[in-house]
Amino acid sequence: MKKKLFLWFNNISLVYKIMLILGAALTFVLSVYLFSLNIIIREYNKILYEEKAANIKFAITSLETKMREIDKISKYILVNDNIQKRAVELYETKEGARTPVIRREFYNSLLTFNFSNDYIKNIEFVSEMGDIISTGETLSRDLFGSKEIIKSINGNSIWVTSKDGETVNAREIRKIKYMSLDDLGELYISVDFYKMLRDSFQEIGYNINPESLLVRGKDVTLYPVDSMYKEDEIDSIANELEQKKYIT
Repeated sequence: MKKKLFLWFNNISLVYKIMLILGAALTFVLSVYLFSLNIIIREYNKILYEEKAANIKFAITSLETKMREIDKISKYILVNDNIQKRAVELYETKEGARTPVIRREFYNSLLTFNFSNDYIKNIEFVSEMGDIISTGETLSRDLFGSKEIIKSINGNSIWVTSKDGETVNAREIRKIKYMSLDDLGELYISVDFYKMLRDSFQEIGYNINPESLLVRGKDVTLYPVDSMYKEDEIDSIANELEQKKYIT
């Protein structure tokens, strides 16, 4: 076979020999060029993805900072003397002429914290006796389905989202005086999560539509409430991304 090719090559004209050599050389050069270009594009995409990932991580860190600020406010409310006094009065005082006064004073105390952060929309206290003290519109009743979870986390706070899209920081309020730790009720701080997301990404120069994002908390989707993915599908996606080291 090699001998036949050699004889065929020797028998063709010089012009065809030159064209064949040039064609083979051009094919080789083009192959090397395409191979190198593929490597360059792949490396460029990798650098681009890493840069975007770093920016997104910065935005997520900013979002976490904003959420921690809300959590701090809920802690301040927990230990506030006026809040503690009014919560205890609601817990210990029977319904009477004094009750409306307690509720008004409680409302005024909560209202002070309502303006302490730009993202707070509403602060609501729900006593063990069913009294609701709210600085705005009363929150969705389905949030109170998290009551058992709140009681099981021993004074810590959780983030939950109601069916109508209200994202809140929730925590149990207990009596601090004499360290009795009587259960006085639950505190809910409703926030503008859309604005928190938008501002966090604007800080890195991204004018992103928060509706295109999915924010996952511990075992629960915080945003959006009507995600196209089911909880088990989100868990599967998160696990896959973690295994590929896209998230940590």
